[in-house]
Amino acid sequence: GVSMSVTVNGLATDTYVYFTVQIPTGTQIGGILPSSTAVGSGTLTVTVNGVTSAPEPVNVVPSAFGTFTQNESGGGAGAFGDTNGVGFTPLNAANPGMTAVGWGTGLGGVTGDESSGVRPGAVPPVVAPPGSIKIFVGGQPATFIYGGRSGGGAAEDQINFTVPTGVYGCAVPVVFLVNGVPSNFTTMPIAASGRICSDSNGFSSA
Repeated sequence: GVSMSVTVNGLATDTYVYFTVQIPTGTQIGGILPSSTAVGSGTLTVTVNGVTSAPEPVNVVPSAFGTFTQNESGGGAGAFGDTNGVGFTPLNAANPGMTAVGWGTGLGGVTGDESSGVRPGAVPPVVAPPGSIKIFVGGQPATFIYGGRSGGGAAEDQINFTVPTGVYGCAVPVVFLVNGVPSNFTTMPIAASGRICSDSNGFSSA
């Protein structure tokens, strides 16, 4: 009995409703904008059991990547890991030259049927050409490897990159620029050698 619709330039598009959940301040509804959604300023409405809300303003852009974070606040330690899906932690830090994966959402639209998400055995479509994504780790540019849909869940994207040399610590800042638009700033642990990070002005490896 729940639906959401976004209208841009007179074109209404129904979202894929992802979840509804009770929270202390009321009810939260999560939806995914289809790739075919028009770009521009518009409105969003929610319909529950046939009753439609007042329209709320919404701005739809081609891409606006946001990195997932471990505390779900959008800041602090980001959702980074290796190509096997094992997350980086202070006791399992990344190393220079390693391929790292950053998970998030908002890389942009794809072509083809996306209503069922990434199906088993399907290749996640690349949604961003290499030149459109830049990665900075500790202020140093990192080599882009892949940017596109992840197999982890609906509307989940991932960006694979090579960890640069010369930056180490338990909270190294990471930012992605997608088509010139920066993501949120998050952090990841990097160890010069071994898998336990340390900071010159903070925690030692011990």
